[in-house]
Amino acid sequence: LNGTYARLDTDTEGEYYLFECRSNEGWDKYIGGKGMLVYHIDKNATEQDNGKEVNKWALNRVNTDPDHQCADLIEADGRSDMITDWSDFKKSIATIFFPQDNATALTPTGTPQLSFWSGAVAEVSVTGIKAEGDNICFSVISSADVQTLPKPVNISHAAFPDAAVIRFSSSDPTLVSEPVLEW
Repeated sequence: LNGTYARLDTDTEGEYYLFECRSNEGWDKYIGGKGMLVYHIDKNATEQDNGKEVNKWALNRVNTDPDHQCADLIEADGRSDMITDWSDFKKSIATIFFPQDNATALTPTGTPQLSFWSGAVAEVSVTGIKAEGDNICFSVISSADVQTLPKPVNISHAAFPDAAVIRFSSSDPTLVSEPVLEW
């Protein structure tokens, strides 16, 4: 429901994720989309000011460092926070909301990524994000339960005038099925 939220604390006090359900009603009528917005908040970040270590929130410098934004919207479509190309302005604002076709989870290894400023790996993943009417539903599971795709290793290739041969093996030694290569 609009205005409903959940909070996921990180390993550092004052750093957390906010998951907020937004709809196209009331105050949100013109926000350009609906679904779940995810914010990464860090209220601990400091910087030097006249030789003193001062909290960025007290200095009103929350998002002045592009490498460590303290109130960061995690866009479902994976777009960068930094507008570097005119095409960034042409993207639909609606694609920042979860769920999207390719964004139904927020995990420590996925894109977009659930990451902590300390570098610690999140012990949970948010998966199965879906809209059911005006509600957003999701599961919070142990990150150990999230299956990651194996990576190709031992890659070799040979090119011929009428074909190419690519050989590789899986980083997961337990994978016994035949790999499928599509392009």
